Amino acid sequence: MGPLAGIMICDYYIIKQKKLDVRELYRSNSIYWYSGGFNWRAFVAFFVVITPLMPGFAKSIDPNLNVGNSWQ
Repeated sequence: MGPLAGIMICDYYIIKQKKLDVRELYRSNSIYWYSGGFNWRAFVAFFVVITPLMPGFAKSIDPNLNVGNSWQ
């Protein structure tokens, strides 16, 4: 949840500069509508942020799992 929250906070404070048009949020084909309804940049940012965390996450699920020293 941390990476997802970071992306949302960054989008609100840096990209949109704390300005949202609430009426536009609920309309299709509005200023917040992305190609096919998906923002591909958000997906890329999410996977870039979450990928380095995966070895530690796997190690926390199964302590006997050998993931090398990348989890430390």
